[in-house]
Amino acid sequence: MISFSVGPLAVPVAPLLLLVSLWVAARLVRRLAPVEVAARADNVRISAINLWASWCPPCRAEMPTLAQAQQRTPGIRFLFINEGEMREVVTLYLMREGLDVDDVWMDPGSTLGLAVGSSGLPTTLFFNAQGELLDAHFGIINAAVLQAKLQDLIER
Repeated sequence: MISFSVGPLAVPVAPLLLLVSLWVAARLVRRLAPVEVAARADNVRISAINLWASWCPPCRAEMPTLAQAQQRTPGIRFLFINEGEMREVVTLYLMREGLDVDDVWMDPGSTLGLAVGSSGLPTTLFFNAQGELLDAHFGIINAAVLQAKLQDLIER
């Protein structure tokens, strides 16, 4: 079940999300579901931040892979930031596709992609626990590539 929360981030954010937290403070990102940052921050070594939209075919193609990875890898935080769509559109898409994902955020102005230098969607950014950008992937990411990237980042 998808619940809604709208407004600025109200919980402390670990350094691993420094870039996003600064942007959130400036942009008042809307959340689709409650975020349990404080409860998970100590266990998270890597964060994968995916910029996506439901109208984007590569985004739609990779979403099941990312959703499965989120469920299988509790030590890695997946944050899904929708670029430019209305909450109702995103909710309908996630429900229709049967995607059970946590940490879905709304970027109604599509400003985060520009802020991080993304040239399009989908874009997946990988951060360490200190908030340093370790890697980025532009375009669709399949299960094998995602697993290899995550394994490489964990071993660093």
